[in-house]
Amino acid sequence: MRLRSALILIVLSLHLLAVTEVRDILDDERVLFIKEDDPRVILQLTRDVITRGPEAQEQLWIRAIWAESSVSNDFGDKIGTPDDRQKARRMARELGMIREALDLELDALLDSRAADKSEEFTQLLKQAELMNQPLVASRILREHAFWFYERGEVLKSIELQKRSAAFLDQVPNLPVIEGLRLKIDMAMVLDTEGQPLRARQLYEEIAAECGRRYMRSLCITNAHEMGLHYSASQSEKDWPTAESWFHKAQKEAREFRDGWTIAKGEAALATLYTKLKRHDEAIAHGQQAVKEFLPFKNNLWTGDAYKKLGAAYEAAGRPLEAVDALQKAQKFIPVDYLQDQSEIHRLLARAWEALRDDAKALLHLKQHLALSDRIKNERETREYSKAMVDLGLRVEEERNKVLKAENSMQNQRLRDAEELRFLLLMSLILAAVAIASLLLATIRSRQLRRGETHMRRILQQIQEGILTFDAELRIRTGYSQYVENVFGRPLVGQHILRDVLAAGPFTADEIRTFEEVLSLSMSEGPLTWDFNQHLLPWELTWNKERILALHWQPIYGSHGRMSSILLSFRDITHQKELMKELALERLRSDRITRCLQELIELGPEKTARVFQDTRSFMKSCPQWMAEGQNAEIFRRLHTLKGLARSFGLRELAQAAHDFEDIFMKKVPARQDIEAAFERFQASFAAYTSVELYGATPHHAVKSLFACLDPLLPDLRRRSEDSGLAFDGITARDHVSHWPPIILNKLEAIFVHALNNVIDHGYRGPQSEGQSVGAVRIEVEATEDAAGLHLTIRDYGHGIAWTKLRARALQLGLDVLSERELAQLVFEDRLSTTSEITATSGRGVGMSAVRSLCEEDGGAVEFTANDRGPGALLRIHWPQPRALSSGF
Repeated sequence: MRLRSALILIVLSLHLLAVTEVRDILDDERVLFIKEDDPRVILQLTRDVITRGPEAQEQLWIRAIWAESSVSNDFGDKIGTPDDRQKARRMARELGMIREALDLELDALLDSRAADKSEEFTQLLKQAELMNQPLVASRILREHAFWFYERGEVLKSIELQKRSAAFLDQVPNLPVIEGLRLKIDMAMVLDTEGQPLRARQLYEEIAAECGRRYMRSLCITNAHEMGLHYSASQSEKDWPTAESWFHKAQKEAREFRDGWTIAKGEAALATLYTKLKRHDEAIAHGQQAVKEFLPFKNNLWTGDAYKKLGAAYEAAGRPLEAVDALQKAQKFIPVDYLQDQSEIHRLLARAWEALRDDAKALLHLKQHLALSDRIKNERETREYSKAMVDLGLRVEEERNKVLKAENSMQNQRLRDAEELRFLLLMSLILAAVAIASLLLATIRSRQLRRGETHMRRILQQIQEGILTFDAELRIRTGYSQYVENVFGRPLVGQHILRDVLAAGPFTADEIRTFEEVLSLSMSEGPLTWDFNQHLLPWELTWNKERILALHWQPIYGSHGRMSSILLSFRDITHQKELMKELALERLRSDRITRCLQELIELGPEKTARVFQDTRSFMKSCPQWMAEGQNAEIFRRLHTLKGLARSFGLRELAQAAHDFEDIFMKKVPARQDIEAAFERFQASFAAYTSVELYGATPHHAVKSLFACLDPLLPDLRRRSEDSGLAFDGITARDHVSHWPPIILNKLEAIFVHALNNVIDHGYRGPQSEGQSVGAVRIEVEATEDAAGLHLTIRDYGHGIAWTKLRARALQLGLDVLSERELAQLVFEDRLSTTSEITATSGRGVGMSAVRSLCEEDGGAVEFTANDRGPGALLRIHWPQPRALSSGF
């Protein structure tokens, strides 16, 4: 039986290929039927034509690009490139193939990833109306309506679908397929407006027509829509019918290899089985829907699939999986899709309630209620506005009827009076015609002379260049005096391009292009000018001093053909300078605004801490530069950068990073260091100019936990940006009282040490393709008779012994033991990574840790983690007399 079916399919395919020819793509209705039956045939027919290019036959090539662009990527690889489609649009307009040009522009708009396409839809619709293309206008409105429908603006979608139907009424010999598509759209509108019986009747008519004509794509679409129709019914008796229609659509879509409809069908089945309480099936279809939608990279539909999967999990009593799916849905669905976001919050509230997390459940419930109120208010506002508009229209209609009746009566009275006047005036008119004609001629002559004199005065006084040139591109007499003031000589009879504009900044090729455009547009209608005017120059730099704005205005004769062109120009040099100054001022204002926002988010105490450290650094930096202590400047600058970045002061952190770049040279010049220091001071001045908290004193931190707490958000963000899970920092402080002299340096030590853990223990190995787990860090402080002990332990990739040994050999160091090798990480300018980032790669972080510890007699040791994978940093401070006062 299977063999017999396969043979039948092969015979049908061969027959289809035999009766389908390349010339069929010139027949609109034939293309529609082939696309509905098997779009792959379209791709096969157009492949050779597109490959040969437009040189063989331009119209056939354009039609092939047009036919191929309407086929989804699901049905095979397309030969035509975006450049081919752009070229086809241009050629179609030049050859007068308006419909193909507009269809290709619509396909390009649909492929665009712009957030707001409404204005582009409107402009394209105006072109279709102007070119008298009702079929294309209907398609534009249908796609625009679907765009509004996806954004939840149902009323606008319905209005546009009705307008689309009105345009199809204007199409003579409407193709059957377009008529059926119109019926599907109207059935969807009726469903939305609450007329299910009429919608069902239309769906059944479409199904019968599709079956008779064997239009597979429309059959699949209609079966899917019928499934949605029965699924939306309030009667549970209709749900099994919906299931059968969905399964029918899925079966045919899989045979047709229509991936998009398959994905939508899986999502719809997930919703239906959730309503039927067949939870396992609902979850399975929801998971399959997510899998099917992901390759399309359509965030909205993927998010909708996750939402339906979350609903299935929640209904099945699996709240944890529901939370995961719904949170993923939130990431995919845009925040302005209020209905979807409200539904997600409602489901999350129920899931968290099932997990007995009342706080989160209450939070999501509040967000759901807030969004519901907002949706309700917006809906009421739209309905109220629509009602007011309808009421206004009815009132205006009644008013127009009254005014029309009054006008009719008034016109009748005027006609009666006119008949009486006519007899009296005829004799006077005949006698006065000769005298009036003579007087009018005399007055007209004087007016013309006065007008010419007035125009000459205007042209002499106006501070704008105005001139006209004829079909030969020669300048006519009667231009403004400003023209000669700019160009410095009379221009009557000269060629506008070769004798005038050629002296500007334009190349010979550009001058030839301008001449071709102007010559081509002469003696043609407005359409040629509209298509080509963008190729002309609209700005001219003259004598490297003046910037002139050009405006080209065609002048048409009585026959509707262009006879000459008016060129006007004005000096916009001053406006350009003002715009540049405005842009610079806007950049400065934006920078101050960013600094102000960062300081507000940071708070007074942390601001004072950063300002105090920065001012201390700037105070000591000149002395260090004079003494040549570049290494000290480098370490202090790296510490300050890490502190600024951890506190969210991005401008200051970037300024410190740029300052550091100077020291990456082997021997940085003194003047380069001083110039970089001045730039750093200027960046810091942007903060001090908006300092909110004045001279708020900085209070020293009082515990190890207070040192770690400000660093956690930055560490978490950097881990998650790299796709790593962040399990946090486990800290244990067994020190009864920290010496202030050490405690005040702990934060700087943690900045460098923890940055080293993230970059070298996790992010670096992961970027090289090595497997690392979640970021897990342990910090422990103890004290005994020997002094204070601090350990920082991570469970990442561990010490890169091979890279470390290679770096040692590069530096000429003969290191034998791993202990000696591990201590090299504390050397200046030694790093195991070749990539320099904002936090690593300069070889200064661990050197700064050692320097900070040794200032108070401490010692550091770096080794492998003794409890598993990863690395271990040990720091020891003795308890000498110099520190005893701190306990």
